[in-house]
Amino acid sequence: MEHLVNQMCTACYALRNIKYVVPIDTLRVIYFAHIHSIMSDDTIFWGSSSYAHKVFTLQKKIVRIITDTKARDSCREVFKNI
Repeated sequence: MEHLVNQMCTACYALRNIKYVVPIDTLRVIYFAHIHSIMSDDTIFWGSSSYAHKVFTLQKKIVRIITDTKARDSCREVFKNI
């Protein structure tokens, strides 16, 4: 489980560094190709884990980075749009 959290933290760092260089469509492709696929593959293992809250928090953080949403804003509509 820790490996999933570490991979998501690394992805979060990478997206934060490249978000001003590449367009939002490219960031979306990176999200679905790398982060979402990791989460989908490991859902069986982390779904009932104590790490589930951390995984969802990191997912929201990554989506906020991609969409330039503030930390206190709701992610509900952002998830629907992305």
